[in-house]
Amino acid sequence: SVSFFSEPVLIDTLQDKSSPVGLAWFEAKQKIAGQHQQADNTKPVNSIFICSLCSATDPCHFDGICPNTSHTCNCTSGSSGTLCQVPPTSNGLCDTYFNKREHGYDGGDCCIHTCISTDEYTCGKDKTGLFNVGYDTCEIHSCKDCWRESAPSLTFKQLIVAYISLSANGRVLALIDSVSQSVHVYDSDGSNWVMRGASVTNVLSPTTDSVSISSNELEMKNEDILPQITVAVKNNASIAVYVWNGILWEESSSGISTQ
Repeated sequence: SVSFFSEPVLIDTLQDKSSPVGLAWFEAKQKIAGQHQQADNTKPVNSIFICSLCSATDPCHFDGICPNTSHTCNCTSGSSGTLCQVPPTSNGLCDTYFNKREHGYDGGDCCIHTCISTDEYTCGKDKTGLFNVGYDTCEIHSCKDCWRESAPSLTFKQLIVAYISLSANGRVLALIDSVSQSVHVYDSDGSNWVMRGASVTNVLSPTTDSVSISSNELEMKNEDILPQITVAVKNNASIAVYVWNGILWEESSSGISTQ
């Protein structure tokens, strides 16, 4: 009986090597007497193998240096780990190495409230109560047009609301704005309401379409995590469902026909 299986390894393929590093792993199904034990492909394992010594086939990440004598990575750019695979965080520094597209513009603390702004880089977000208010990315000053503000200055006075839905706990509301012909979601932050992300979606008929909202009230116990939200937008022909992925709104299905 074994606990885990790797993905299938076929002869003369890229996976055909003696090292298990880089393979996907799955939990094993329950052992049945007289039968071969199988992998449960519905239960992938998030952990991966990391070598403790660096080499030509297992190099140091993020420009780390691998000495020929000790084969122990000398990490640079503030990274850590046996292969320098862990990016720097929570040191208050916006590391320019990681503030690039391939690293999601996450230069250490660039996009969280512990960041310390410098003349070259501006921190992405400031924590205000329940929310991190500011920018989802924090690029160089010459790319300010690339920034996307997560809490726009729009107020309810500027809206012409055609339809509104309030969550059961009264902390989240969804509305259809006739002016922009779009659906917005707002979170309660004390006496203020803060728009979550950009518009959920656009609507063709603001006066006849409707919106409903469902939130997980239990998640409000963690003050650092916005509650999971599901928004359903109904028009004459279909219902579209959207979920919050922590950064933006995503449609969870191709739509439900109402005809």
